[in-house]
Amino acid sequence: MEQLALDLIKPSAESRLSAPTQHRQVRAVIAQVCRINPTGMGGPRKNPAVIKKEEAVRPTERRAAENDRRHHSERSDTRHLQEGLCVLYTPEVALETVRPLFLGAPIVKRGTGQELCTKCLEIFAVYDIPIESIIAAVFDTTASNTGIQQGCCTRLEQAIQHAILWNACRHHMAELHVKHNVVELHACHQGSRGANVQAVPKWYLPLAREAAPAAPSRQFPDPNVLVRWEWPADFTSSPHIGPYSITTTLALAWKEWARAQLETNTFEREDYRELTESIYFYLGGDVSPYEGVQVPRGFRMRRPGAMHSARFMASSIYLLKMQLLSSIWAMKAREQTVVEKMAQIVALLYGPYYLKSRLSTSAPRHDLEFYYSLLAYISVEPTAARKGLDSVRRHMWYLVPEQVILCLFDDMVSDKEKKKVF
Repeated sequence: MEQLALDLIKPSAESRLSAPTQHRQVRAVIAQVCRINPTGMGGPRKNPAVIKKEEAVRPTERRAAENDRRHHSERSDTRHLQEGLCVLYTPEVALETVRPLFLGAPIVKRGTGQELCTKCLEIFAVYDIPIESIIAAVFDTTASNTGIQQGCCTRLEQAIQHAILWNACRHHMAELHVKHNVVELHACHQGSRGANVQAVPKWYLPLAREAAPAAPSRQFPDPNVLVRWEWPADFTSSPHIGPYSITTTLALAWKEWARAQLETNTFEREDYRELTESIYFYLGGDVSPYEGVQVPRGFRMRRPGAMHSARFMASSIYLLKMQLLSSIWAMKAREQTVVEKMAQIVALLYGPYYLKSRLSTSAPRHDLEFYYSLLAYISVEPTAARKGLDSVRRHMWYLVPEQVILCLFDDMVSDKEKKKVF
């Protein structure tokens, strides 16, 4: 597994949009091909019976419409929850300086694909955006968005009368995969409803206060008490000596990748940094407090924060903390086993895949690598790995003919492989 680029987590300044500039330009080229010949791409999503073939050349102005369903709480005494549709679009002109523009977040009552599509078209009409210029949709993989008959994307194609690119949210895909991985392992990641998770702040804060007079709080707990991933006894740091098991191979690759990210300090969000730090320390990275040469920040166990049921990344950070601190927190035998297995899945499978999911041109390669990793992981956790594989097979959005050609713009794919794809 090759060394990945150091700027993998934090794109350039111009790409603090929904995707990097160069990636959106690539999408525009691919979408133009799909639009000219919508029935020749071989994709199962298109319905030729309802999508009319276009003979005229479409306007050159291109916009990528993004819709992402959000839950909004209506500020009323009843605290009734309503569905909201967040609609943005990105013009092609001056991509280096223009951010995706927020058009609105209309309330939807039923949340059906037809209603979502109608709201999108109404928003476009208000801003005089020609619907023919829409070339792509970015969405969470919910049935109301992706339904082949009544989904919002299908309805948009019918209204626009040409095919569009279906760009599923890769963060959402990663969270779906890992939730299927851990559901067979007694998933204790259900926010505040999980007994283990709810107990962490209760014992963590008193211990931190007790240790404060003797040492700075940033050095709590003592790195020597951390319970980390156990490397094989005959392991050496050279990647040419082996062969090693699939877990050792993955651990070696992701430990070096995490170290590179921490050294360059390229993080847009602190929770991304915390997840990367947790993975690195769990896999045996240098934990000397502010003295390590490899990681300038050194080891730092942060105070447990809020954990949201909507995002498994927060749960992943908690699980890694629980495993690292399991020597000073007595857990039941079953709980300890579950936490240990889930922490390994997070560090070896889910964490790196989630953190790399922002790069659209690398999406086909990352999805394929993740798929093969799960295949190999069957020898470690058969049930959990097979559940994850089933999830991946249902969400191969970037391995279909329309999207797999993104790999032609991936610098990590060899020219020989690109020629085979082309």
